[in-house]
Amino acid sequence: MTMMKFATAARSAVLAAAAASVLATAAQADGEYWGVDISSSTTNGVLSATRGDFTFGASVTDYEDGVSAGLSLTRRLPWDLGVEGLTLSAGPALGFGGGDLSEVSLGLTAGVQRYHSTSWGSTFLQASVGSVNRSFFLQAQTTFADPGITIGLSRGGSTLYNDASLSISKRLGETPVSLRAGYLLMSNQVFVGFSVNTF
Repeated sequence: MTMMKFATAARSAVLAAAAASVLATAAQADGEYWGVDISSSTTNGVLSATRGDFTFGASVTDYEDGVSAGLSLTRRLPWDLGVEGLTLSAGPALGFGGGDLSEVSLGLTAGVQRYHSTSWGSTFLQASVGSVNRSFFLQAQTTFADPGITIGLSRGGSTLYNDASLSISKRLGETPVSLRAGYLLMSNQVFVGFSVNTF
């Protein structure tokens, strides 16, 4: 696998996890989140929408050799294990690859998230696994409410990629729009992007 494909997969995972973290902070309120990340060689987009206990997710990556995409539908599970702010979820997932979306993989995804509100903002922890490409993702975020800044550190891997990232995002006033920038620590790639959160 080329370094470009390696970095492409890593950026897709980073952005998808960012979408998942926004959904967690919404405490299962109905709403949508979508975002785009851009680098010199790729463009990545994600969409997440929650209705009740169900969350639909979609992602697409346009890179030099073609396009890849993914779909998922997860349900919040009725257990919090006695931990405040803990959310468990699971559901089916589809992966589309091969450069032209012709290779289709069906699998399962499961995750655990914990959101904790503080006097100055919030913290968020996430761990997820998926059977499509045997993926995993770990993430920690800290949000400072007054300046509207979120700092995140993540680590992910699968049969297609292995990387870690550091990112920072800034909410634009009282709008649902945030700007973000990040760096993939293992593949040495910089990315910038934006997101819209209607929760």
